[in-house]
Amino acid sequence: MSMFMRSATRRSHRQSMSFRPACGQLEPKSLMSVLTPVATAVNVNSQAEVFAVNRAGNLYEQTEAPGGGYSSNGWHFLGSGVKSVATSFNYGQGAVEVFALNTAGNLFEQTERPGAGGYSATGWHSVGTSITTVATGINANGYAEVFAVNTTGTLYEQAEGSDGYSANGWHAIGSSISTVATGYSDGSGHVGLEVFAVNKAGNHYEQNELAGGGYSASGWSLIGGSITTIATSVNNGNSGTEIFAVNTAGTLFEQTQNSHGGYSSSGWHSIGSGIRTIAAGRDGNGNAEVFAVNTAGTLFEQTERPGDGGYRSNGWYHIGDSIARVATCKNGNDEVFTVNTAGNLYEQTEIASNGYSRTGWHLIGTAIMT
Repeated sequence: MSMFMRSATRRSHRQSMSFRPACGQLEPKSLMSVLTPVATAVNVNSQAEVFAVNRAGNLYEQTEAPGGGYSSNGWHFLGSGVKSVATSFNYGQGAVEVFALNTAGNLFEQTERPGAGGYSATGWHSVGTSITTVATGINANGYAEVFAVNTTGTLYEQAEGSDGYSANGWHAIGSSISTVATGYSDGSGHVGLEVFAVNKAGNHYEQNELAGGGYSASGWSLIGGSITTIATSVNNGNSGTEIFAVNTAGTLFEQTQNSHGGYSSSGWHSIGSGIRTIAAGRDGNGNAEVFAVNTAGTLFEQTERPGDGGYRSNGWYHIGDSIARVATCKNGNDEVFTVNTAGNLYEQTEIASNGYSRTGWHLIGTAIMT
């Protein structure tokens, strides 16, 4: 990419906000993302897109082919010197946004060209420095927001403006943070974006966006402790956010937003053990799904039981082996992408009413960063 340094000033045509859906039209899984070597999005043509960083630090993108599927030679080069990537969606322009963090800790953003017209290696805009991790989401007004943690652990937030983002547009909302994620609730006493943060002591906090927009450094609610990894989805029964958290012992817990729009430190349900990493999504019926990789590299999947029925510790299905990373994309039926320990990237689309299988994977890339 030559991700060194382009102007943060953005195009003025963003002021024409012609593609802004009502909140009920937002597909939550396509709206929240965290930095990882593999990220996904859904473009304005309802095609899934996957972004992958290889071991050499090169960033590539591939759009799902008409009728579905991907190929190992369908990748487009977007830049070099990249460590991780995240996505969001610009509803003003009707386009996917991609955020890339380079090896020097500089954060860059690029919006897809109109009509799902792709990206370029020279289209990046610098929006931050000294960054370690990022999460994205969409607020109740349809604007993209990005949350970034810097090298000192300070958590910043920036909402997309009419001209995009800028390096000086950040607002500090937390300190001593190590992990961040977002969720979107369309019920359970709160409609809008939520941010979840784990501090360096492992304490897990949550904050709802304020009614007039934004967040505050004093607005956090403690909802858990000894946490290392978090992921979110949406409960199909009450449209509330579901949060999945792995503690330092490797135990996986789940909690659904309560009727007042919040969470509690005593509201967790244990649903698995020996877990190393997780991802969450939604199936074709709108039910939440969780994917968990255990310490042996075995990948399991579980779909929430009907009628807001939750999960069980014995409800898992074995769908993969030797897995290092997992990501999901909701585009009709859920799609799951995995990187195995050898760096091979695979994809599997959920079979209607039948879930996934250990033999349903398609190789679409190699030498991917693990």
